[in-house]
Amino acid sequence: MIETGIEKIKRTAPWPRPREGHNDVASDITTPETVRFQGMRVAYFCLDRDRTESNLVSNRI
Repeated sequence: MIETGIEKIKRTAPWPRPREGHNDVASDITTPETVRFQGMRVAYFCLDRDRTESNLVSNRI
């Protein structure tokens, strides 16, 4: 289920986006932890830094 649409989610990270006019350099950097999504309306998750392209690892937040 996670594979459906995950590439689009990764391309549009980080979430939430910084506010307009907010100059936070750190918020412009996309790391796995900034890729966030809602899984099956049960919980929220972010990608784990230990994930690879062939092995999806997520953390419940």
